[in-house]
Order: sequence, then structure tokens, then C-alpha cells
Amino acid sequence: MKKPKLSEIVYKTIKEKIIANEFMPGQTLQEQDLAEMLDVSRTPVREALFQLAQDGWVDMNSQKSIVVQKVTLKDIDDIFELRALIEAYVLEEIFRNNLNRKLAGELDAIVQEMKGTLGDPRAFSLRDRRFHAAFVEILENGRLNRFWEKITEEITRIGILGTQSSVAILASVVDEHQKLAEALWNGKHEEAALFLRQIRTKTYENLIKEIAVSQPQLAE
Repeated sequence: MKKPKLSEIVYKTIKEKIIANEFMPGQTLQEQDLAEMLDVSRTPVREALFQLAQDGWVDMNSQKSIVVQKVTLKDIDDIFELRALIEAYVLEEIFRNNLNRKLAGELDAIVQEMKGTLGDPRAFSLRDRRFHAAFVEILENGRLNRFWEKITEEITRIGILGTQSSVAILASVVDEHQKLAEALWNGKHEEAALFLRQIRTKTYENLIKEIAVSQPQLAE
């Protein structure tokens, strides 16, 4: 296996910190500080930051400052609109190819893990990301997988940014995910589509409410 370039490792590390909100939206990043933190020279950091800018994670302005890309309410709307389109297509393909039971088995295992992270919203968010990624991955479409990964990375970032969810709310989310897995196992296409829409709608509504409290500047 080809060994990854140092700049690729730096890219992945910085991106993960952005997704986890260790680097917050609007925060200014310094090449030298990042190089010292990651124990590398400035060259791989510069290369990584350029790629992060190309991919929309940071903004490099004319003053050469590097700022973590901000999140707007329109960003959230756009991301969830794309998610709705992809999930509708994927669900059709899953049933057309008789993959619903195979997927249901994978999802049930993830739901059990979700139950064990109710007290840790960040860990829960990552399990939720795995749950929905399983839908796309089962189709074995590489291009779709890469596109979906970008969307779910942004959803995870936004979810962690606004997460104030109580254990009771997260428990209700787990219950809905369990019902979706059961509908897939039982071959109930319309019921699965309904649960998928309900999960997406509730996630969006909870997210907007939480961000309005924790990040009120996004609504300005």
C-alpha cells in the first residue's frame, strides 16, 4: 500500500478538528501554530491548507489569512436538501436490488452502539453518521460514496456545533432508527421511506433549535 504524503496526513488531521469543532467556524488558523502543534514543517501545512481551501473547509482571503469556513442557515438547508435527494434514490436502489435485509442487519448493530453513547453527543453523532453512511456504502458506488462522505462530514460538523440534545431526545432518535431498520428487514418500502423522512425532518428541526441557542449569530 502506498504510504500517504505528509501533507495528506496533515490535511486529514486539520479537517477532523474542523469537523469536531476543535477549530471553530470563523477561527483564524496560523501556519506556524499548526506546524508546531502537528510537529511538522510549514510546507506540508501550507499544502494541506491549500487543499482544505479547495474543498471548502477554510477560506484563504487576499490578506493571506486562513479562516475556518463559517456555517450559515442556508448551508444547513442546502445540505439537508441534498441529503433528501440522495436518501430517496438510495432507498429505491436498495429495495430494487433486494439489499434491504442485508442492510437491516448492519443497521441493527449500529443502533446497539448508538444506545451505548446516549450520554456522549459527539460519540452519538459519529454513530449516527455511520448509520446513514451504511445506506450508501451497500450500493458499492464509489463516486456516490465520496459525495455522500462530504455531505455527512458537514452534517456531523453542524450537529456537533449545535448539539445540546438531552438523553431523552437522543433515545427517541435511536427508537426511530430502530424502526427504520425493522421496516427494511420486513421489506416494507413505504414504511422505511416514511421513517427515513421523519428522521431527517426531526434531525433538521432539532438542529435548528439547538443552533439558535448555542450559535445565535448564525441566524443574524
